[in-house]
Amino acid sequence: MLGDSHLKLLRTKLLSLFEEEKIYRLSDLRITTVSETLQTNRTYISRLINEEFGVNFNEFVNKYRVEEAEALLKNEDNALYTLDYIAEKAGFGSTNSFTRAFKEYKGITPGTFRNKLTEA
Repeated sequence: MLGDSHLKLLRTKLLSLFEEEKIYRLSDLRITTVSETLQTNRTYISRLINEEFGVNFNEFVNKYRVEEAEALLKNEDNALYTLDYIAEKAGFGSTNSFTRAFKEYKGITPGTFRNKLTEA
């Protein structure tokens, strides 16, 4: 079992890996990749994400990817890029999984989101 200090350190390292290094951009990201990078086992990572964030690993990763995609869509420099390109840049393995996750977190599809941005 993890002690509180070890858990806090692991949480800090996990957030750094996602927020600073943006590991979620790897389309083939697995929990084993994260655990190996953080030099711990997948059970600890899974438990940490479940208990601290109330989601499973895939939901945790997709939240970061959706936020990245939203930022990319809001950036006018990316206006001419396809949704396939945006999905790939945010770390999604397919446009379908991108659309599904985006709609789940934002309540609209990425295409509709982009259209609303251009209307504004």
